[in-house]
Amino acid sequence: MDEINDMNNACGSRQRGAIFLLLVIVGLLVVAGRCWSLQFYKRDYYRERAAKQQLRVITQSARRGTIVDRKGKLLAVSVKVPSIWIDPSFVKDIKKTANELARVLGTNEVELYQDIKVRADQGRQFMRIKHEISDQQAQQIRELKIRGVMVEETYRRQYPQGHLAAHVIGY
Repeated sequence: MDEINDMNNACGSRQRGAIFLLLVIVGLLVVAGRCWSLQFYKRDYYRERAAKQQLRVITQSARRGTIVDRKGKLLAVSVKVPSIWIDPSFVKDIKKTANELARVLGTNEVELYQDIKVRADQGRQFMRIKHEISDQQAQQIRELKIRGVMVEETYRRQYPQGHLAAHVIGY
């Protein structure tokens, strides 16, 4: 009788081992199939998605050279002007951010909140809040240290001798 029980236990143990091995093989085949699917079927989708997350073209204005007359008198010069940008995906509290920015910039808080909210809902990034602000406003915004809000220096052409022939000087 003991021999029969030992044989039954051995057979049951082999069956359990075979079932376990079969489940492991099926699991590995499922994982391999999913990897193959991602690698070959959805390759273009994920490549495009990665490119959108990692690459972005931001046009920056170049600093133009100074133009002087033959006596060295300035006719045209490029001056730095700060601009405010925001990346809505980094902003945690849009209402608070809109309130603080509107207070410093002297703009409508509700409109600013709606603009940021719409861009955040669309998944957009790098929204320009205001172009050419004063240096004092730029400093106040830097001191707020709001996550996702950036102060960028851009250039604007200035003509110290007035706008007489300004359209010709720059070309």
